[in-house]
Amino acid sequence: MQLSELLNYILGGTTITSIILGWRTRKTDAVDKMADVYKKMSEQTEKRLDDMQKTLDEYRTELNQYINQCSKCSNNKLRK
Repeated sequence: MQLSELLNYILGGTTITSIILGWRTRKTDAVDKMADVYKKMSEQTEKRLDDMQKTLDEYRTELNQYINQCSKCSNNKLRK
């Protein structure tokens, strides 16, 4: 049994009490749902950032391999 139902029974179920308790319950539910959505969004963003970091690291590795292989070539356009 929820707190709102218990208080509704104790206080006699008056209309104003029901309205206030219902409003408080809906407000709490909305905040909980917003927190869940934010948590899921944060997890997805974190995963995407990790994927992007891995891809960037792979590109850096490939670029470094290219620089090492072609640094002594006569037609190298990346001369230091």
